[in-house]
Amino acid sequence: MMMFRSVSPTLVDSPIAETGEKGACESGREGDQPESLRPLKMLVYSHDTFGLGNIRRMMAICEHVRSRISRISVLVLTGSLMLHSFRLIDGIDYVKLPCLRRDIEGEIGVRYLDLNLDSIVQLRRELILSTVTNLRPDIFLVDKKPGGVAGELKEVLKALKTDLPHTKVVLLLRDILDDAATTIDQWKRQCAYKLVQEYYDKKFWWLGCRSYTTCARNISSLRRYGRRCTSADT
Repeated sequence: MMMFRSVSPTLVDSPIAETGEKGACESGREGDQPESLRPLKMLVYSHDTFGLGNIRRMMAICEHVRSRISRISVLVLTGSLMLHSFRLIDGIDYVKLPCLRRDIEGEIGVRYLDLNLDSIVQLRRELILSTVTNLRPDIFLVDKKPGGVAGELKEVLKALKTDLPHTKVVLLLRDILDDAATTIDQWKRQCAYKLVQEYYDKKFWWLGCRSYTTCARNISSLRRYGRRCTSADT
């Protein structure tokens, strides 16, 4: 069960609370409303290739944000085949992406369709880009991987920076299952630090127990790139 012991700092000091004036000025159609009444839109990218834990965690976060900010609408991008079993609350919906799978060695593959991985990733990338373009979110929350699964978010991040500069792009980190050295090496190979520096907001969220130190080195690495951490305990 998730417990947000740092609830108020997490939301008040988060990019959600900063989308206000800038977003209202740049979004045009909604900008003439009083800031306290202006609807907010959050798009959430859920990293779902293995098990049920990711989507449960992300839905708990979405429900928490919605319960604290009633004027926000949350749209989740997910490939989870389990999401249909969740009872969605008002203000939250989802876009289903074609399923991927990850084996115990960490290799990514296609779960159901008789298509190669490149074709599925391209299809998912175009679905994500179309959603971003049409929704025009105030905040884009990305789970775990700065570039997405198989790099599918890289073109999306470029489009956001060019076409929707008011959108806050926020990285959600959580307790790392691998050791810090392995994760840092993986991030370097995936150019994750460069993506964070170029496209992500200067604040990121860390979801985990304060007593755990498994991601301390990775967070220190992000801080060298000028990123600040807002944390919530689980």
